[in-house]
Amino acid sequence: MEHGSFTDNSAATFSLADEDHTIANAVRFTLNQDPRVTFCGYSIPHPSEARVNIRVQTTVIQQERY
Repeated sequence: MEHGSFTDNSAATFSLADEDHTIANAVRFTLNQDPRVTFCGYSIPHPSEARVNIRVQTTVIQQERY
């Protein structure tokens, strides 16, 4: 599930259900290896919930028009 504004295509927050630090840290590490990603981090809203929020911000790339 994606949360956030549809007007800003350079940032989004994704919520993963039934996951924990294990997958979140792997996703964060992998995305931060991409030079187009300016920020990627995650948070666990509450320790008793099996849910992870992952925030991704990217550089703005102009799309070519055909």
